[in-house]
Amino acid sequence: MKNDETAKNDTAAAKPKMPIGMFSLLALVMAGAYLFANRQVDTGIAWETDFDTALATAAERNTAVLVEFTTAGCVYCVKMDREVLSRRDVHEQMDRFVSAKIHWSGNEYLINRYGIDSFPTFLVIRPDGQPVLGVSGYQSVGQFKQFLDRAARQVNSSTRAASPNTG
Repeated sequence: MKNDETAKNDTAAAKPKMPIGMFSLLALVMAGAYLFANRQVDTGIAWETDFDTALATAAERNTAVLVEFTTAGCVYCVKMDREVLSRRDVHEQMDRFVSAKIHWSGNEYLINRYGIDSFPTFLVIRPDGQPVLGVSGYQSVGQFKQFLDRAARQVNSSTRAASPNTG
């Protein structure tokens, strides 16, 4: 009769092991699914990727910059692209601003300057670099459109206040 320790070893040895090939295939499938789910989505928005150029363009157009701060592998950034930023009605509201998409990598100075601590973060910024209004995390279509409306009102009121009264 076998003692308990020998019985445990026999049981462990009898368990089927996943072949290396099967493990590799499973890992490959999981990686592919992750990459597919997080692929870039063409939203149809002409994103400016250089912050200074976006500010200069906003100054020329007498408006503000709508900046999306994003990072690679950001699930909610991709979800915003797919469900919100790809919609024509959202595009129409975004047209009031110069749209800029700034990736965390290589732009850490902007992340620090504006105190960005989660992704996505949307920040409306005046051409002089001063923030107007921001929101972080996933926003539904309705929430995002409300954010854009509030930001546009604040930009317009600050533009009127800065303009000399000609009347």
